[in-house]
Amino acid sequence: MFSLAIDPTHPGTLYLGSFGSGVFKTTDEGKLWKPMNEGLEDLGIRTLALDPKTPATLYAGTDAGIFKTTHGGNRWQKINHRLGERSVRWITLNPKEPEVLYIATDAGVFKSLNGGSDWQAINQGLKSLDIRVLAIDPLSPHTLYVGAFGGIFKSQDGGKHWINIQDGLPDPHIRTLAVDPTNPTRLYAGTAARGVFLSSDGGMTWKRQEDLGDISIMALTISPTNPATLYIGILGGILRSTDKGTHWDYLHNELGHLTITALLADPLRPGVVYAGSGGLVFKSEDSGATWTPITPKEGEK
Repeated sequence: MFSLAIDPTHPGTLYLGSFGSGVFKTTDEGKLWKPMNEGLEDLGIRTLALDPKTPATLYAGTDAGIFKTTHGGNRWQKINHRLGERSVRWITLNPKEPEVLYIATDAGVFKSLNGGSDWQAINQGLKSLDIRVLAIDPLSPHTLYVGAFGGIFKSQDGGKHWINIQDGLPDPHIRTLAVDPTNPTRLYAGTAARGVFLSSDGGMTWKRQEDLGDISIMALTISPTNPATLYIGILGGILRSTDKGTHWDYLHNELGHLTITALLADPLRPGVVYAGSGGLVFKSEDSGATWTPITPKEGEK
């Protein structure tokens, strides 16, 4: 399982992007799930993104490109015009203008100004086109960051130009990025082999979070209700920080033997977190201390 998305206006509504079984939707916090795959040509979902202003609009990234629904997942349409059959690994929407989208692909970054009807490559200055993740400054959405297997790059003009921001970052293999919503100059980068790095100056310099050591970061999320709290998914469970990444605690719980590839904190309810591993999804109501499985059952409709 690769991706989770939550309706910010109805937190009980959750979408699950699975790699092989398509998209599932629940409206009761995971008690019952319904497959939502009509129109999807590829059921290997790598990433999901939801329009914060119109939550019935959702985007799904696959190895066959990108798909869009305006009906809460009931019907999907392929929106690959001038994109081709690119592997879409991450989708980011401009929070102030959600019709402006950015996607990370195996051929660089693409941008749409019209909700995905048309795409253009925006790769000037990128030294690596093997892009894994995108992040956007929520207060100044023309400022963007991309993480690649080749470093971190920054744009301050909506992706027209990119600069490499590598100072203090020895591992160029970036799997995940997160921007502090209350202080967008504060960034976190999860690497494939060297743990988590922190920047306090908009990515211009980076400092390793020494508590973690040399571990592989699979997922990273910041709690929207308490941005001092972060969670990271690793090859064997979840770690949590309650002081903006200065110190980390391993959460000894039911997920300790699993590789955690997706994490999502509820935007309205403190302490509610979702985690994904393979084809499994779990929910915690106590900030990750304990977890309840809410995986869609086989044949669930």
